[in-house]
Amino acid sequence: QAVLSDATKAQPAEPVYTLDEAGLNSSVQSTVDANPRLNLSVSIADLQTGKSYHFGDSEAYTAASIAKLFTATLFLYETETGKTSLSQQVGGLSAGEQLEKLIVDSDNTAWHALNDALTHQTLEEYAASIGVSSYDSSANTVSSSDIALLLSKLASGKLLNNADTKLLLSYMERASMRDYLVAGVPSGASSYHKTGYLSDRFHDAPPSLDQ
Repeated sequence: QAVLSDATKAQPAEPVYTLDEAGLNSSVQSTVDANPRLNLSVSIADLQTGKSYHFGDSEAYTAASIAKLFTATLFLYETETGKTSLSQQVGGLSAGEQLEKLIVDSDNTAWHALNDALTHQTLEEYAASIGVSSYDSSANTVSSSDIALLLSKLASGKLLNNADTKLLLSYMERASMRDYLVAGVPSGASSYHKTGYLSDRFHDAPPSLDQ
């Protein structure tokens, strides 16, 4: 799980909140400790301070649909560099339509079509270029700390231009399966996330908060 705070705002000159680190550590660690039979990995990135926090397992997990975030981010980056276009045909639909299906509906057909257009090698090279070291596109594995890194850079505008950042976040704001961590977002805050699940595991990359 990767959690971002105040994700769509530029870092303010003056702090807008003070994070209770002791309370955070106690709360999350107690949950991990209370479930020794489960494989748990929790990574948190605080955009205000730049600090990151990690609890539980550190190794790469099977990413399931969480890895669709790499595909979407890279494709949008390549549209900015002129290598791709949202209007080009990918798997019988426009790339723009496929990207929306990829994130909002977590559509696997769209994923395979976009991955084929990008190639697994390019996906891994892109991940490495932004500092992600654990992502294996072919095996579809990544660590929660690297997902937190991806999301923190996305939210702070370090990966895409402003228009494409807003576009991807708008898809994440409508992404399916919002009954888990997103359900705990405080009233009045916007949340952006992407889930991934297999028969015996569940991942959620939420909720970036914009209050």
